[in-house]
Amino acid sequence: MFKKIFAALFIIYLCFVGSTSIYAQEGDSNITSLRTLSSNNYTRVENVSGTTSNNVNIVIGPNYQKIAETKQLALYVDKSNFSIKIQNKSTQYVWTSNLEKTDGERLNTQWANFAKSSIIVYYYDKDFNKKQMTLYDNNVTMKIEKIDNGVKNSISFGDIGVSFDVKITLYDDYFEAEVPSSSITDKNGLLVSIELFPFFGAVKDGQINGYTFIPDGSGALVRFTSDKIADEAYIQRVYGIDEAFIERLGTGQSSTSGIGSDDLISNIRPKRVSMPVYGMVHGVKKNGYVTMIQSGAEYANIVFYPAGVSTDFNWITTEFVYRERYFQPISKSMDGFLTYQSERNDFDARLKVVILSNEDADYVGMAKRYQRELLDKGMLRDMISDKDEANIPMRVEFFGGETKKVLFWNTVVPMTTVNEAANILADLRRSGIKNLMIIYKGITKDGFSGTFPQIFPFEESLGSQAAFKDFFKTNNTNNSKAALYVDLTTAYDRAKGFNHRYDIAYKINKRPIQFSTSYVGDYFYLTSSASLRILNENLKNFVDYNISSIAVDVTPSLLTSTFLSGAKITRSESIENYESLFKRMSENFKSVSLYQPNEYLLQYANNYLDVPLYSSQYIFETDTVPFLEIVLRGYVDMYSPLLNYSPDIEEESLRMIEYGVYPSFLLTAQAPYLLIDTPSKNIISSKYDDLKESMIELYKKVNNALKYVKNQRIVSREVLSDKIVKVGYSNGVSIIVNYTESSFSYKGKIVKARDYLVMMAGDAR
Repeated sequence: MFKKIFAALFIIYLCFVGSTSIYAQEGDSNITSLRTLSSNNYTRVENVSGTTSNNVNIVIGPNYQKIAETKQLALYVDKSNFSIKIQNKSTQYVWTSNLEKTDGERLNTQWANFAKSSIIVYYYDKDFNKKQMTLYDNNVTMKIEKIDNGVKNSISFGDIGVSFDVKITLYDDYFEAEVPSSSITDKNGLLVSIELFPFFGAVKDGQINGYTFIPDGSGALVRFTSDKIADEAYIQRVYGIDEAFIERLGTGQSSTSGIGSDDLISNIRPKRVSMPVYGMVHGVKKNGYVTMIQSGAEYANIVFYPAGVSTDFNWITTEFVYRERYFQPISKSMDGFLTYQSERNDFDARLKVVILSNEDADYVGMAKRYQRELLDKGMLRDMISDKDEANIPMRVEFFGGETKKVLFWNTVVPMTTVNEAANILADLRRSGIKNLMIIYKGITKDGFSGTFPQIFPFEESLGSQAAFKDFFKTNNTNNSKAALYVDLTTAYDRAKGFNHRYDIAYKINKRPIQFSTSYVGDYFYLTSSASLRILNENLKNFVDYNISSIAVDVTPSLLTSTFLSGAKITRSESIENYESLFKRMSENFKSVSLYQPNEYLLQYANNYLDVPLYSSQYIFETDTVPFLEIVLRGYVDMYSPLLNYSPDIEEESLRMIEYGVYPSFLLTAQAPYLLIDTPSKNIISSKYDDLKESMIELYKKVNNALKYVKNQRIVSREVLSDKIVKVGYSNGVSIIVNYTESSFSYKGKIVKARDYLVMMAGDAR
């Protein structure tokens, strides 16, 4: 019964619903249907005992001068071409910044110069084509001098009038590479972007046992093996594309081929990069590094080329973007021309590259090192709010009502009244599910769609204002927190609560950031400053309605500039505004739940909603790993995407147990067929009476595993056999998850097929 209900619902979903559902999280409906056909959903078994570190760069060479040294690392520089080498003194492994010898490699002159060059500069030619220059091009000069524990190179690209400093500084177990904004000279306004050490650690397939880690979804590995298919590069903007530079056509596509525009026409929407981090392993449990973008992340692309795409090497780097190309329309018929920013983005570009050794040299070590970085900066804190409850929480997201057009006016379709929501919660508690994370959405006057950014008052057809006040008061206890769903970024044209001229974000071409819908007209994006103002204006209402918990969608994951004359806000300034917004929120609410927040907002999140359980499943990716979950577990409670449409709920339950993630459901009291001909027509499985049995069964299964590791950190993860994983927690408990159809024996214990085993002090529970 458990599996049949969800399988039937998913078949209906595929037949009647397109992949653009607002509840199909980041394209997961497309991806999950392929899970049984693709092997990169899991993590492969590591052959650690057979790992060899064939270090082709072990000879440092006579041209390299030791510039700086710590107890763990040594920095060597070849001043003739600014090549660097980092020696790991504990393993004697040497990392090199570039390819020293290109003879015999399948590289044309352009790619040979690229592979040999530690610095790459991109610029626009007169036809707005993106061109590159390397340190091996004509009229390039360098002045290299030693600085405190490092080196500085003042580089000039004479042909394009661009010059800047690159500083390399060595610390205990890491080095930093920086381009100070103050050092940049751009005489002709041509500078587009800079890449630092793109071939650092570059390696061919089969040359060494290892992989590249990319922050795609939960996390993905690309192993240095020849069995992968590589036909495209991975280029993703950290924190997502900036809509201020995208001109969308009627089909939802973009009229510019600028950075990030390819994402808009992809059949499978890639998962947004919320973590500015990536890394490489050269010999699992031997040597590795993890790179964290310390400054300029909001203007950075993570660029990864797997072997077979342009070269025979796997390489990864950060591209710091100083200018964007965009389309400037000159008529209502969208005639226009391509151009680019005249004013350069002003930021310091800085990378922190941590060298990993031995047991830390894998993706788990990368995650733990990144976690430590976030903790040291105060960007990750212990925000878990339900420490006293013995059982895990389950997220219940109620859908209140939706607008529907009837003849010449709109009405509201009531899906879950406040009394019906209270009755459902009471029934769940009687069924043994008492720890609930409750979200109520679609209760603003006139329903869910077309009302943002307005929050109050609430829709009378769902209940009186007094009834809503009582609901939020009653359901804010130690083991139950009712949050109001809000979106402080989306602003519908017909809605109230914002200024149509000064509150909405404008593109660089002076057009508003505007989107069209079939049912409720156009909507816009608000500026970050407008979002803060709207929150402040509504704080008293939150208190009056007894709302002490809040769930915020869109705003935590969206980052745009705005170019309204006299009120320009850069991406950097938007981050500052959003930090002020969510700091204000954390000061006024007991619990703050965020949908897929970017890194800079993690410190304000009690709950991370819709945490990705998979990668984007690009064909070149070989493994999916819970990198994000390892980073956050024990500091922030994480909730799965809505499970209503999962094609294999048993598989999802095992994935949640392995990743330490709590279940989530969208619920209505009424049947979802009532939403036909409304903006929420894609909700086809939500009625509580239909889902109750399966919800309770799934909760009990996940709870019986994760209640033993509630609020605990993940400290280890090992793939024992194909699709059999052991996860260790900070309290000494381990959980073994078996995804296979056969039982598995581990140290005298049996892990049943498609099941799990909790082990505590050597005993299974």
